[in-house]
Amino acid sequence: MSYQIINVNETAKVVPLFRGDYSGKEEPADWFTEFQLSLPTTWSEMTKVDRFGLQLAVGSYADEWFTNLPSEDKADMASLKAAFLKRWPPTKRPKWTKAQQRERIRAVKLDEEDIGRWVETEDGGDYGHVVWATKVMRIALSMGDVEGKLVEYVVEEAPTVLRNELEDEYEGWDEFIEAVRKAKVKKMLRNRETRRGEEGLRNEVAELRQQIGQLAIRHTPQSYQTRVATRLGGENIAPGYWGQHARVNAVPIPIARSPVGQRIPLTRAQILEKASALPHRANNEAGRRLYEADVTAWHRAFGEGTMPSLERPYPLKPGTTAIGSGECFTCGVVTEPPHVGNTCTAKETLRPHETRWRQLVAGMLRRAAQSRSSPVAVQYVWPSTNQTEVPGEVNAPQVYAVTTEEGWQRGNGEGADLHEDQWDWATEGNY
Repeated sequence: MSYQIINVNETAKVVPLFRGDYSGKEEPADWFTEFQLSLPTTWSEMTKVDRFGLQLAVGSYADEWFTNLPSEDKADMASLKAAFLKRWPPTKRPKWTKAQQRERIRAVKLDEEDIGRWVETEDGGDYGHVVWATKVMRIALSMGDVEGKLVEYVVEEAPTVLRNELEDEYEGWDEFIEAVRKAKVKKMLRNRETRRGEEGLRNEVAELRQQIGQLAIRHTPQSYQTRVATRLGGENIAPGYWGQHARVNAVPIPIARSPVGQRIPLTRAQILEKASALPHRANNEAGRRLYEADVTAWHRAFGEGTMPSLERPYPLKPGTTAIGSGECFTCGVVTEPPHVGNTCTAKETLRPHETRWRQLVAGMLRRAAQSRSSPVAVQYVWPSTNQTEVPGEVNAPQVYAVTTEEGWQRGNGEGADLHEDQWDWATEGNY
């Protein structure tokens, strides 16, 4: 019988015990590599295999697996490694599409408060905006963007005070990082305070205008139409009554709609923030159970006939692409080359509510990208030449009918008004 002579001066390095249940951020493939590096090179194969058995937590999944492992898989480290990686295969890195890469980069936000603020890091520390730029660069490089094609999207998402110090395009990540480092901190801080002061003033003016508008509404005299309805005994006036009695030889007078109370369009970032309020569950058994519970809770809260909105975001199916990333509305996935709903061949389609929700967000993002200074909305006003005589009414004021330009052109005299809230967000295809 021969015995293995071990150099007592060479001992194995200490590594954590392995359990095999992924607890405590346990990565089995990484652990096995760390275990191999801890073994002295002079040890025999059988000694190394025996050492592996001592590195398993007693009673754990890994301990039970090793006990039942066939002897041929314990013959040497190569056989043991093959069996180990078959039981705990390495985690595959996701293959990001171009659209997903852009959205992942945009999701790394820089808080304006971190601009010019010193942040401690493992490397010693740096300004918050430099730490942010370095983090974004590393994420982009991990996805394979060594040429810096994603830099322009990072610049777009930077806060205004930093973006004003940067160019629109850079040759690569090194040039971008250098530009961020050279940005003048004191100038950015001054510009930030100036902008906040201007925003505060605009908010105060807007609030004052709103108060004035509400005050004017409360003191508006009773309309002639209301007084007529009251004199007629409080009977309900049929819809369209005033339009039917107003448009006779009328001449339209365009008037501009008051800007007071107009809705401010949301930006892309605001839309995506609201649309992502609900968690996108992981594509595994536990995540799918949570997703079904989310859907059930949504319909219980809002009802089957209610459509999703930014105030009622709909749960996204696990395994689908992030909303607003150019995905197909039928299957919820982005492919290369891209496809749209009428060419989708997916066997499992989305729920109708989720399809509608993705269409809604895509339409809002497209409008946000296309939004410019909107022209002043015009309403057309014309005097009525056929008013109802009301007993006891002396010198009754002239009645005017109001409609939009579109309503005037199609002969609608009922005062129809088109509001942004009534937009049809449906889209016929992907953008």
